[in-house]
Amino acid sequence: MRKGAYRCTERLFESQKTERRPCFDPEKHIHETLCGLRVRSKSEVIIINSLLNYGIPVDYERKFPYPDERGVYFRPDFTFDLPDGRVLIWEHLGMLRNLEYSEHIGRKLATYQKYGY
Repeated sequence: MRKGAYRCTERLFESQKTERRPCFDPEKHIHETLCGLRVRSKSEVIIINSLLNYGIPVDYERKFPYPDERGVYFRPDFTFDLPDGRVLIWEHLGMLRNLEYSEHIGRKLATYQKYGY
């Protein structure tokens, strides 16, 4: 697990759910998963709970290792470390009808593609 990301494989300690997460916002991370992790949407709860039920470890909002062209580091919704050493990123894309969100996602996806993800 990378610094600043929280792997949802078992019940988390209270401090891992909130204040130790660098991007945690109590007004936005309002939904709780089975492992106690607070996430932004009901859809993310369903995704993490499903992965947890199948025993699939996932990091939530792990910092992407490379910045975009403006020097901004993104935090993909879900990151998986595969057994062969590859890293898989899953962006939920839950608000594509929102123009500002869609433009932000476009920058994120372009950055991921630039670095081979």
